[in-house]
Amino acid sequence: MSAQHLPLAAALAICSGGLIIEVPIQSPESGDGGYIQWRAKLQTAEDCVHNVREAVGGEEISLMIGKVLKRPGVVTALPSTSSVTVPWSRVPQMLHGLLAELVDVPEEAFAIEEVPFRSNYDTAVGMFLLMFPGRNGWRVLAKSLRDIWVRGLLSAARLHVLVHHPDDWQPDSWRWALAEALPMLRGLHWCGGRNRFARYNQALVEKKPWDNYYHKVFTMFALAQYHDYKYIVSLDDDVLLPPSTLAFLMSSGQPGDILNCGVVSPLLQNGVPSVELWAEEFLNANEREALYNCFGGSTADYIGESYPELEPLPSPWSAFDWYKRVKGLDRTSALAHKGFHPVRSNDSCMEAALELALNHMLAEWPRWRTDHRIMSDDIRLYPYFCNNAYLIRTDLYSEIIRQPDLWQGGADEEHLNSVMHERNLPMCFISGSFGIHPAYSTHGRHLEMENTAVSMVLALDG
Repeated sequence: MSAQHLPLAAALAICSGGLIIEVPIQSPESGDGGYIQWRAKLQTAEDCVHNVREAVGGEEISLMIGKVLKRPGVVTALPSTSSVTVPWSRVPQMLHGLLAELVDVPEEAFAIEEVPFRSNYDTAVGMFLLMFPGRNGWRVLAKSLRDIWVRGLLSAARLHVLVHHPDDWQPDSWRWALAEALPMLRGLHWCGGRNRFARYNQALVEKKPWDNYYHKVFTMFALAQYHDYKYIVSLDDDVLLPPSTLAFLMSSGQPGDILNCGVVSPLLQNGVPSVELWAEEFLNANEREALYNCFGGSTADYIGESYPELEPLPSPWSAFDWYKRVKGLDRTSALAHKGFHPVRSNDSCMEAALELALNHMLAEWPRWRTDHRIMSDDIRLYPYFCNNAYLIRTDLYSEIIRQPDLWQGGADEEHLNSVMHERNLPMCFISGSFGIHPAYSTHGRHLEMENTAVSMVLALDG
């Protein structure tokens, strides 16, 4: 078996000042063994693995990763008696996983993760996509970014893709999907394994060390600091935004500061609290009436729990009355931080909202709107913000992830709302923004609904 393995002295001579990761491998066909040797600062993991595969051949390779030996500039996984056999295509991600886990300073991993893309333009805005397995919404994001890029409007932001599952480590798929907009992509970042950022919140990392969501958002903040981004744009991977909406969101930092916005968010057809704003923008009177009748005819049940203090719901539906009622709940109520709304709790209303959005997609999605504006909730009507997609100042987000009781929530969303409430910061929304969030994960068919919406967007011309 021919494998790329050099004596330590020779390796250090080649990679002076660099970092080498050595992983023992074995051909599952011949049983021959050797090492993959990745000179991480001088070549991409994909190029390294490609070169080894050319020499070794086959469709799969066995990795025998045992105890790890760390020396200055070199990390060596010693051979183990057991092995795991994987497709060659999986090996680059595994190398990056080892890199993220074993380097002493996470920022060193960031630098190496960004080597393949070389997107070094200084910007004020970092966009972060939080990816989860089996989702296809990222393809819509790439489509919108291409549209914006060809208009010359993306110089002020760069994209970071945060993943924790090996199947989502697909740099070549991103290269193909972004095409001429590839300079927008600054890096794919591995967020699997143990959370590396106890420096931000020791209590959370101790209590939830393997929580991949918190690992992602801590990585997001660390990257924002690393690149000195003034603003963070956080996107869940099931949020679909048209090009003009996405472009305006990325440029809304300074205008939002003028209005003292806590967050700036696009309108979503099932957004809490933007669903009524979306409906007023895009639905005709009959469509709104049908949707609002669904809301008003709902019960105050959510995920198997009843909340009689909210019964009966306003009928005819009144967003003002509803949000005022939810806001008036005692802060100790189980609903005080739940973003409760019929569009989220009633599957029929969720389906109706998506159907209406898809009916308007052909007319609304391709429009490049120049009339977007920021709308501020100056009267502080809205009690809660569901953080599917938003822009926030990095310094404000720093306060959120450092909350001592952050570990008590399932996500940072509750603490985002608490900080905005304590500082009396309004939620702000983008007028004319035709955002689509197909379904909440509480819906039994949420993946089917998401895939339908994604397919329809990708089928549009342009």
